[in-house]
Amino acid sequence: EGSSFATAKNTGFGALDPSTGVLWANSEGTAEVWGFDPHSGAVEERIRTGTFLDGLALDREVEGTCFVTGRLANTLARVEDGVVTADSDAVFWPFSPVVDTPRDRLWVLSQTEFVIHGLSRTDLEPQQVIDPGLGRSVMLTFGSLVLHPSRNTLFLADAERDRLHESDPDSGATLQTWDLGGPLIEDPNVNGQLLVRIHA
Repeated sequence: EGSSFATAKNTGFGALDPSTGVLWANSEGTAEVWGFDPHSGAVEERIRTGTFLDGLALDREVEGTCFVTGRLANTLARVEDGVVTADSDAVFWPFSPVVDTPRDRLWVLSQTEFVIHGLSRTDLEPQQVIDPGLGRSVMLTFGSLVLHPSRNTLFLADAERDRLHESDPDSGATLQTWDLGGPLIEDPNVNGQLLVRIHA
């Protein structure tokens, strides 16, 4: 049976840790990562990162570990068992974190530069940059990034141009591009997001 419970302001990015049963989520209004009991709604963990958060990804290979990104900030942090074990300001406004276990990478999208950065899952040291050639983004539109589990490639949703791009993380090459048919967004005051999700 489903359940619902109150969260903090702008809580919208999170994931269920299958090993611990904790529902981790960003809590933008408190600058914390919160761990919820998904049955009772009780907050079991509160981890302060020092900035408003807008992204979260679990490392499913390392129990109790997640990665969080900051809103309007260069903040990127690795949180393990309630403690920030690594942080980085190497990426300008990191967005949409993706864990790539086979390559030992954390991928994030720079929201304004619109390039993909690959960092070490352990210490968040920069390892790789993939430039899909889209140029800087000055709009209030947000893309998203996902790793396809069977193709082993990165899919980037470009909200500003309403396109989907597939990139090879090893070579950095763009493999395919799909125009999704929507209108171009030219008004810098328009706010929106194009999400890509893989069901495989």
